[in-house]
Amino acid sequence: MDQIHNALLATLSPNQAERESAETALKSLAGSPGYLSMLFTVVSSAEAKPEVRQAGAIYFKNLVLKHWENTPPEQGQEQDPDDLVFAEEDKNNVRQHLLESLVNAVPQTRPQIVECVRRISGCDYPAKLPNFLQQVAQWLDPSNPPH
Repeated sequence: MDQIHNALLATLSPNQAERESAETALKSLAGSPGYLSMLFTVVSSAEAKPEVRQAGAIYFKNLVLKHWENTPPEQGQEQDPDDLVFAEEDKNNVRQHLLESLVNAVPQTRPQIVECVRRISGCDYPAKLPNFLQQVAQWLDPSNPPH
């Protein structure tokens, strides 16, 4: 996770070579199992600097919008190298913590997380998010303040 945090921080560097190197590092990690979960953890982490969380949220949103629906190719078909397929374990982790992340988001990351909630719920509700509406209602309940 430190590698992702440091790469996100380097994307904010005024040094173009450092930024490009960080962007290449993030792209090379993008297809790795666990990457989506780790990136989401950085975005949701209160310990990460706000600017790192924001950079991570933008990158996370772009990945979700472009690749969330991708599925592994059928047997005998080739996968486009530009199409990432996220591990179902990573997707489940994101689904499980998505609303909590939105509720606890800082203002700099909230718009990106809202877009992710929109995309993920649009793709996965109700089949893979059967309790989504109950979770939304629970987070909206004023007797259950965010932590």
